[in-house]
This record gives sequence, C-alpha cells and structure tokens, in this order.
Amino acid sequence: MGKAAPFEAEKLICAVLYTDAATAEKALRKMREKYGDTDAVSVEYCFSDVSPYYDEEMHGRVYRKIVSFALCRDPQELTEIKLFTNDLEAQFSEDSQRRVNLDPGFISPGRLSLATTKNAGHRIPLSDGIYAEMTLFYARGTWNHFPWTYMDFQREDVQAFLADVRKIYMQQRKEAAQQAKHWTELVEEDKQVGLSIITDDGISYVLAVQKINGKYLLYTDECPLNEAYFDHDSVHAVYYDNVPDMISQYMPRYGAKWEDLGVSKGQKFFNPLLFMNRDYE
Repeated sequence: MGKAAPFEAEKLICAVLYTDAATAEKALRKMREKYGDTDAVSVEYCFSDVSPYYDEEMHGRVYRKIVSFALCRDPQELTEIKLFTNDLEAQFSEDSQRRVNLDPGFISPGRLSLATTKNAGHRIPLSDGIYAEMTLFYARGTWNHFPWTYMDFQREDVQAFLADVRKIYMQQRKEAAQQAKHWTELVEEDKQVGLSIITDDGISYVLAVQKINGKYLLYTDECPLNEAYFDHDSVHAVYYDNVPDMISQYMPRYGAKWEDLGVSKGQKFFNPLLFMNRDYE
C-alpha cells in the first residue's frame, strides 16, 4: 500500500497580463511582499498578437511577462495564492474591469501547472472555486504542450524562459538535498535543529526538529509579540518519518531557507522533556 507523504516544494511562477506596465509592477510588488523576491523575469511580449481575447476588457493592446519567485513553496498553497492574486486583480480594477491579470502556478521537475477559476474537463478542482491545470509537461529535455495549452505557452521563447526557470529550480532541489543530508546528520546526533524569526508584522515563529524516542518530532509555534505566551494556543507538534519531508513542508510557510537553520546552543528552541511521554500523529 502506498503511503502519503508531504509534497515536494515547487517553483512559484506568475504570468502577468497588462496594458500598463506601471500597474503590473504595482501588483508584482504586492506579490513580492507576500511571497518574496523574484529571481527571473521574462522578456515582455505582446499577448494581443497571440489573441485579442483581453483587448476589450483591458482597453488596449495587452502584454505579458512571466516571473518566478526565489523561494520554493508547497504546491498545496496554489488555491491560497490564486485567491490572493484574484484580490489583487480586484484592487487594480477600474469600473469592474481588470487592468492586470495574474495567473500563478508551479514548476516541478516534470510539469507546469497553473491555477484558474474556470472549470473544464482537463482541470482538477482544488478548493474554494479554484482549479489546477497541467499546462505543459517536461520530457526528453524539453517542454511539451497539450491540446488545451495556451497558445503563448507553446511559443519557443516562452518555453525557453520556462526551461531556464526549471534549471534554477533543479539546482535549488540539488542544494536542498545536500542541506537536508547535513541537517539530518545533526539531528541523528541528538542535536536540536531549528530557527526562530520575527516577521515585520510582529509575529514570532519557531520551527524546530529533534529526535525523541526514536522518532523525528517537528515542533512549531507562532505567537504575536504583544501577547503573553500562555494567552495563545498555537503550539503544534507532529512526528515524521524523516527530516527533509517535514522541514521542506514547513519552511516555505515561514519564508525561511535552509541556511536560516541553526543548532540550538544553551537555550533550546523547545523543551524536549514536555514531549517524552506524549504520542503525536
């Protein structure tokens, strides 16, 4: 019987349609504030030359560019991200018509998937009215399209850019595997590994791992700085089969990277004695 495991982090991208470059940049600035810096931006191309579909709504010739974000994320976040970009589209709309169109998605080793609100036979329901579409698949060293793939995603220049983004992602996967091996070895030495960060909005986050009773315990805590510790109930502890799965699943939620981790010295991230005789699933 197959055993469910956490999804591997994937490369977040966003395809941006616009008539006014300044408006598009304002929307992207909001996305960077939410999801971190971008690490690749495609050359702008004229979407209207591909299709006039959006010309009337957006009042002019429509252009497109694609960006990728440096921090890889859990692909389970796709619904949440699409809902966020929908809100951004509404913020920048005029007279109920969009001035920017944001299509987020994820690149994995073998596919490019995009989020959409439009149902179709080849789209998979996620949640909250959002569907996922596999737009391209990667095989034999190149991107390949489906009968439903958007025309501009079939262009050589667009696929070349997406191939470059995939190369960045594959390098990140390699480096993450090396980091995972390093931190796993430290956890196996009974060291407590983790991170503690304070966000700009005043939230203290703790993420830590320790081997307890032969199992890997992941401890997370989130507490507003203006509240006493005992006034909140955000401690979460769960056992995993291995260190890379659990850290890779949680770090993107905190906007953290492997290099942010450290080994506790002196004061620990959490008291392991509190969990010695408890069972967590």
